Amino acid sequence: MPPRPFQPTVLVLAFTALALGACALVPPPRTPASPAPEEIPPAPVAPEPPPAAPAPPPIPTSNQICGVQAGRTIDLAELGLPAESRPVAVALGKDTVWLLLAPAQLVGLPRHVKDTAPVAIPEFGAVEEEINVVPGPAGAAWSALAVDRWDGSVWLVSETVPGLWRKRPGRRPEAVRLPSAPPLRRGGFRDVLAGRDSVWVAPACADSAVWRLSPSGKLLSTAFDGAPGSCPAAALERDWSGTPWVLRPDAGAIFQLGFDLGWHPAGDGIAPPAPAPAGSRAIDSWFFWGAEPFGLSRGGAGDAALLYRNAGGRVEAFQEDCGAGNSLVDVAGDERGWAVLTRQWLRLADHQPRE
Repeated sequence: MPPRPFQPTVLVLAFTALALGACALVPPPRTPASPAPEEIPPAPVAPEPPPAAPAPPPIPTSNQICGVQAGRTIDLAELGLPAESRPVAVALGKDTVWLLLAPAQLVGLPRHVKDTAPVAIPEFGAVEEEINVVPGPAGAAWSALAVDRWDGSVWLVSETVPGLWRKRPGRRPEAVRLPSAPPLRRGGFRDVLAGRDSVWVAPACADSAVWRLSPSGKLLSTAFDGAPGSCPAAALERDWSGTPWVLRPDAGAIFQLGFDLGWHPAGDGIAPPAPAPAGSRAIDSWFFWGAEPFGLSRGGAGDAALLYRNAGGRVEAFQEDCGAGNSLVDVAGDERGWAVLTRQWLRLADHQPRE
């Protein structure tokens, strides 16, 4: 049988079938997936506010001092003093009560009066008391005063301008030189205390909190030294028996003057009314009311004064009620009586009625 001729059609069909089968086995190309959208972080949630701090307890009010109605009360507005006068401090002498006013003025009033009839002073007008007004030195604002119980001298200091003044009875204040005093880094003296043959001053800013001077101004000793560059603070006072004391308001410690003219810790015999409780104003000065010491913060022109007392080892603050628009300024006392000075009036009383 003769060979059959080549059939290209059949080969083409077979090849086509094989190609189609191969294509069927190859998967179709995959379309790349779209990238996932970026996740947007959720907006931060504001934290819940912390619980409100409890409101500080209200400062209690007392009228333990201004509420005592004994003795006689002198209205400062009726003394005929300049309108801008502002009471700063009070001190008791044997027969005179001395008021320190700002701008610098020293005012002496009779401690006891036999006749309460008004006395007319032409240059000051009609007043309720016979008064002695002594103007201070120009440019120096007196900041504190003390009376020497032995010779009746009044000692004055200025906190802004370094200076010490002595007013002897019947004379005008005289500046006292401080020839050998340590350097003052700022201001003058914040407090003064007078004793026999010694005057103690508390510098506003110096290396020692208390200096002991002779009446002539010679430096005799220093006490309560602070760290270099610091300004240790001290406040001077006498109790009603006449004993000198020092209060360290920042440290909350009290020291008593000994027979050796050194300062000794009071121990458990007296509780210091310092330091001021947290959130309270700093203590400006202190005084004795009877046997108990009180710290005092006078505040600004529109602020009421705060008193501090030590109650069982804890210092407490309270506000003394001296009447609307009035505020306590200072208190002084001795073995015979006491004086309370406010912005509006002065009250004087004896411990025992005078015969």
